[in-house]
Amino acid sequence: MNKFLPMTLALLATTTLFAGTELMAQAAPAAPAMTRAAAETRAAEAFAAMDVNDDGQLSAADREAGARTRFDAADSDNNGQLSFAEMTAMREARQTARGEGRANRAEGRRGEGRMGGRMGGRMLAGADADANGTVSQGEFTTASLARFDRADTNSDGTISADERRGMRGDRGGNGRGNRRSRG
Repeated sequence: MNKFLPMTLALLATTTLFAGTELMAQAAPAAPAMTRAAAETRAAEAFAAMDVNDDGQLSAADREAGARTRFDAADSDNNGQLSFAEMTAMREARQTARGEGRANRAEGRRGEGRMGGRMGGRMLAGADADANGTVSQGEFTTASLARFDRADTNSDGTISADERRGMRGDRGGNGRGNRRSRG
């Protein structure tokens, strides 16, 4: 056997891998620009999705109702307990949904998934302007539009792909906050 064959095959595989990665990067379209009106609509949709009990407020009751809904969906035999098999099925379904979300984003489309994950958490804590422990739709929309305005660096009412990239850069590039700076 030729002693250079394994090295040649490895070089060919590496070249093919890099070429494929480059083609995928070129094929992925940039996210479309978002207007302030679209951001307001998106905030209203997100609020409606998170207001599980439809009382017009985001509170601990909504988080509990959402958790109960997720538990009930995972408890396929409805016995009030989650088995290892049910937990595995739930994890696999979540991974499938994430893969579909990635594919939608690669095609420039937004998914129809749960919005509370990204727009919840720290944003909700900052949105409670009157510090009463709940977030009204007005408070939520105000916080969403303030975030939009911070991202709209040229104040033209639209967040371009460049402004979106800049906004991600401020969060450490992973969309989940800059974890490297936490101790």
